[in-house]
Amino acid sequence: MHEDDIISKGSTSLNYAFQSKCIIDKKGFYTKIPFRNIDTIGQFTGFKDIDGKEIYEGDIIQREEKPKQTYKIEMIDGVWCGVFGYDYQSLNWLLLYYSIKVIGNIHDNPELLEGRKDKIND
Repeated sequence: MHEDDIISKGSTSLNYAFQSKCIIDKKGFYTKIPFRNIDTIGQFTGFKDIDGKEIYEGDIIQREEKPKQTYKIEMIDGVWCGVFGYDYQSLNWLLLYYSIKVIGNIHDNPELLEGRKDKIND
């Protein structure tokens, strides 16, 4: 589940909002929404895929060029990265050199990463 209006997970007002199952929109208003699991809300990376879809923390992206590799999006040392096995690349670099498409996320589509051995931040 993605909410592009979330400001920051660490603020006091957001802690209240999470406990009340609300989000705070960009104008500062609380809005009730049905949360399945608060931990499945990913932070927006500021990037979009080739179709214009926003890329969030925890998304699974795929490189369209062969070989079609899939990456899981994580923040590593303050940089948004695509993690593939024991390796990772800056998301900015991936978007610059490849056609990238969001194909799912780690919460709703964990099967897209089955058989992989991602060891970065696991």
